Amino acid sequence: MKILSMLLIVLLFSFIFEDIWALPIEPDKVKGLTATATSPSQIDLSWDEPYDGESPITGYQIERKKASDSWEIYIADTGNTDTAYSDQGLDVNTVYRYRVSAINEIGIGTASTAKAATTFAITEPDKVTGLSATAVSPIQIDLSWDKPYDGNSPIIGYQIERKKASDAWEIYIVDTGSTVTTYSDQGLDMNTTYRYKISAINAIGIGPASTAKAAKTLDITDPDKVTGLTATATSPSQIDLSWDEPYDGESPITGYQIERKKASDSWEIYIADTGNTDTAYSDQGLDVNTVYSYKISAINAIGMGSASSIASANTLNLVPTIPSSPLNLSGAFDGTNYTLAWDMPNSDGGSVITDYIIEYSRDALNWNTYYDNVGISTNSILTGLVGESYYFRVYAVNAIGTSLPSDLVKVISTAYGTGSDSRNPPKIAGMGIFKINETEQSDAIIPNRFENYFLYSKHSNVSDRELYGDKYSKTGTYWDKKDFDKIQPIFPKNHDIFQIQIPIIDEYYGSKIEHVSLYFQDKSNKPNSELWVSFDKPGNIQVNDPQKIFKNVDVFYSLEDDYFWAVFNIEFGKPFSSGILIESWHESKRPVYEFVSDVLESDSEFSENRSKIEHMATIDINSHTSSPKCKETHDCYIPNDAYVLEGGMVMWHNHDEDFIHTITSGMSETGPNNIFNGMLRPGEMFHNTFGTEGKYPYYCMIHPWAEGTVTVVKENILPPEKIIHSTETNIEGNVLIPATEKFPLIVKSLASGKTNIINTNDVVQIESKNLKVEIVGFVGTKNPANQIKVQIIRPDNSEKIYNTPITNDGHYSLLTTLSEQWQEGMYQVEVFYGKNRIGNITFDVIEKKDNGFGGILKYDVSASGLKSINGSEFYRETENLGWYSLKVGEKHTIFQLTEIENTDLDQKIPPKLTNEIPEHGLTLFVIVPVVILTSVIGIASIYRKK
Repeated sequence: MKILSMLLIVLLFSFIFEDIWALPIEPDKVKGLTATATSPSQIDLSWDEPYDGESPITGYQIERKKASDSWEIYIADTGNTDTAYSDQGLDVNTVYRYRVSAINEIGIGTASTAKAATTFAITEPDKVTGLSATAVSPIQIDLSWDKPYDGNSPIIGYQIERKKASDAWEIYIVDTGSTVTTYSDQGLDMNTTYRYKISAINAIGIGPASTAKAAKTLDITDPDKVTGLTATATSPSQIDLSWDEPYDGESPITGYQIERKKASDSWEIYIADTGNTDTAYSDQGLDVNTVYSYKISAINAIGMGSASSIASANTLNLVPTIPSSPLNLSGAFDGTNYTLAWDMPNSDGGSVITDYIIEYSRDALNWNTYYDNVGISTNSILTGLVGESYYFRVYAVNAIGTSLPSDLVKVISTAYGTGSDSRNPPKIAGMGIFKINETEQSDAIIPNRFENYFLYSKHSNVSDRELYGDKYSKTGTYWDKKDFDKIQPIFPKNHDIFQIQIPIIDEYYGSKIEHVSLYFQDKSNKPNSELWVSFDKPGNIQVNDPQKIFKNVDVFYSLEDDYFWAVFNIEFGKPFSSGILIESWHESKRPVYEFVSDVLESDSEFSENRSKIEHMATIDINSHTSSPKCKETHDCYIPNDAYVLEGGMVMWHNHDEDFIHTITSGMSETGPNNIFNGMLRPGEMFHNTFGTEGKYPYYCMIHPWAEGTVTVVKENILPPEKIIHSTETNIEGNVLIPATEKFPLIVKSLASGKTNIINTNDVVQIESKNLKVEIVGFVGTKNPANQIKVQIIRPDNSEKIYNTPITNDGHYSLLTTLSEQWQEGMYQVEVFYGKNRIGNITFDVIEKKDNGFGGILKYDVSASGLKSINGSEFYRETENLGWYSLKVGEKHTIFQLTEIENTDLDQKIPPKLTNEIPEHGLTLFVIVPVVILTSVIGIASIYRKK
């Protein structure tokens, strides 16, 4: 009975004080306050949000005091719920103390425990390190050094001290007046040692001088010995000389001395000084059929270098002789007639060739002359010969007589009417694709470009000038047949001109190729397209183009380097998508085919593919980039053609362990255009942000065959959808949503004056214990609405938060220090835009203890996609998104929100939050009634106070 009475009393009091539990009060005491000095005039505060007393916090009161001064209310009400504040405009090297109290509509809560910080002191700069002195000429030494710590006052210049040998130190440059960390000391004495010391200057004063470094200017000497001398007789009265330019002894070469002698005669100075730097000379007016010997010496302002080794030549005999034999005889049979072709002899014997004689035989023993009045043509069609096979040979004739015969060729008449023994079909070797662009400057002055790196028709340079004049440029590359699957598509537009080069080889060095066609189709079998271009020797061009895709078509052919080249110049009238089927045959008329898929793509297809292009692209540089062969295999850079969205970032990573590479905007043929330029040592990275749509070629200045392209395209922006996002979500359990796009975030270590890009999981070796970094990135949109918040978490779990502005093009940059005190261990950098975390990098920092240059030890990149969250986090995670993925069992559904409704019967609806006492609270009252009853007086007193 007593227990029942007590229960009734408890229930009675619970109804009485039900409203007391729900009354709001002041916020709790603020906890977790930290104060961190970030400069001589700024201290940053951060704290934890306290319990709000059931009334939302509207702001915070900040109290501040110096040393023994009294507390003052520095900020009566911040007016916002931010839990961080930057106190600026402070005195240098001064201790400030702070307390923070939370504010709600009831009042001000209890102030936090006071925290203090001391603003940085301003001092002279640190000692300059990394000084180097390098002699570059007899009168110049170049200096360079690392920028030291500035003592919290910007460096404004450097003082340079200099001395010779045992002379006293003198202040050579009082103040360079520049922050540049290099200097060229000119007008020096040659072959002399100079020593240097450098000190940094700021508004406070001059820092300690660097360790002295010395260099000795170069000495001026006579030129080195001339090498590479050659002598070539070009006529009965002329010998041409050529040689290599030697080292000039640090004084420019002004001319060359030429010595000459005949047979057993003595040497004579034939030319005392040529008076120019030409490395060739034609000696004329010589005796016929006479041996001349030569020596060459280089001349500079100091004197004359050693003479070259002797080179000799014999002038030609004035009496002509018979020609040498014709070369490269070939033959074929077309079913009726025999066809022969050959090359001219190496020498006409000093008398013009007037005729060629053809002989034929059944057994290569008994020969007959074929009377065809061939003249000086190097091919002939032989009619009227009866039989299945013949041997042929050819003689050259001049006024002196007839040459020895050429090599034999046997031609067989077969059932197919083909040519010589073991006649094989032709082979299509590959395809070159080049774009012709109009320019203001002539491209014709740049010879021998493409042919140095891959198969290329040099004759096309001649036909190009016939078609386009001198004001054009050509860009493109060649693809071997085995690499057809790697061909990058082209996107022809109206008026675009593309040149397609097809090299073909057969047993007769291409001379018997008769036909080449291009069929524009998507299938690799026999021709089935309405759009095609056909070429037949000697110059028959046919075009079938019912849809008017082409505006103009020209075709040229040539025989070069044992290949038959068909060069198709096509001006497009509109965009078009297709593969290309290549067809060819020789005199047999039996076709061969090679197919290249997806060579042409229209703008619409390219626009569709833009959805796959991101705001960041990574390009790898591997060891084979240092070899010209990468030009042939199209993998100097991987990828060779990179795509990135406008405003995005491209990062190059040098995986080559042996070579430095540069990333230089422009083309190797025309030089840099100064849009971007970076030098990468092994393991280093370089990045550039591209703000404007367009195509950006680049190359390596050290390995000029390594060329690549970055194409920047505009992002396809879909119109925003109006989304009603309910905060009363009833989603419970695990949900899959798209992970927020991680836009480029880069942390650069600025230790020791070097810039090293840090990535996730990197280990950063710091040799100077300098934790200064630059944090840069992109928020993924232009004209952003908010600032970004950068949070740095240190190894001791302390945190630092920066509110950083964003530029109109969506980029941000923050120069800061990871930690004011040296801390080894793991650091984490997070970047938030609104409520979304758009960047996160974790890395380790260790002290560099050996003699290396420091830097990054390893590199890893992780991918992002869908992420799993708890239903309670659904609203926070998806508030700023437009598309969602709801997982049910093993399946998930992607949808766009207008409202969030409970359409999943398997999901539970969480209990509605009320002011009722929860079930476990009632159990507590039942178990410990005495404690509850004795607390009534205290509760009542609180109620009266409120």
